[in-house]
Amino acid sequence: MASLRGEPDPVAEGRGRLEKGTLYKSFLFRPPGGGFALLYNAKDSVGGPWKESTGLATSPDLFNWTRCPANPVLPHGPDGAWDSAFASDPIVFRHGDLFVLFHFGFDGKNAREGLAVSRDLVKWTKRPRPIIDIGRPGSLDGQHAHKPSVVWHKGAFYHFYCSVRDGDGYRTITVAASRPWMARGSSERLIASIGSPIADRDDQSTL
Repeated sequence: MASLRGEPDPVAEGRGRLEKGTLYKSFLFRPPGGGFALLYNAKDSVGGPWKESTGLATSPDLFNWTRCPANPVLPHGPDGAWDSAFASDPIVFRHGDLFVLFHFGFDGKNAREGLAVSRDLVKWTKRPRPIIDIGRPGSLDGQHAHKPSVVWHKGAFYHFYCSVRDGDGYRTITVAASRPWMARGSSERLIASIGSPIADRDDQSTL
């Protein structure tokens, strides 16, 4: 790590309508078949209200990148959807022959965690409902439950995310799990499996 050095030029810059604003929050991984794949946030406007979608690029050497012609591979949703403004911050796991993508959606008011699946990294099927919804008014994630960081550990997913409380904007890190666990306090809260909402409103636990 001590010998790392930065390259003088970016390996990718914003291009076209999808990326007119900026590129950021990339997720780099090695796909089957070799080479490298990069999922990233693409912001479509420089100033004022903007929308974000997720793009895909591939590279044989980490320096020369080719954008997927189908970009955005994970577009934001239509007007009125829970992800109508953003489909952002991708994190990918492999599950059998499926790729599982955690992300967050934003509708202009609230942000929630979502999930999509794909067999080829290009055609994604979104789960129609958030897997982690916002909490009760006044709770730690009463305004936003977003920006996933997911770890597979001893047979379970642990889904860390940024919680924002409605009212005062207080931020902290919370976690949901893909199997039952004992939350703080005397009551046990069941966290559903990855195929169902991980945490819907009241059914979530904090560190």
